[in-house]
Amino acid sequence: MFKELSANPYIDLCGSRLMENEIDTAWIRMSARVVFEENLTVKKMIMEKSSIVRQLYKNDANHPLFKVFYLSEISGSLNNLGHVKGLEENKAFSKPVVFKF
Repeated sequence: MFKELSANPYIDLCGSRLMENEIDTAWIRMSARVVFEENLTVKKMIMEKSSIVRQLYKNDANHPLFKVFYLSEISGSLNNLGHVKGLEENKAFSKPVVFKF
């Protein structure tokens, strides 16, 4: 993944929680640019908080495979099934919420 993101640092993420009544299901869709961070203080903080990270990288914040990144140029939307093309529009649902950071 590091190699792919280094070559093309733009990602799209989508997530939802399926509700019992599927029509109530909402989801978030987000696009962003990945920025790799070599800040040792940040790496140490992550390592302190995560036992899995400590185990994976032998408790070494300088481990050559331990990479940290943050997201910039973030944009996206919060959506629901009330406004999906192909389904009858449901006026009871709010319109999609678009955001940009």
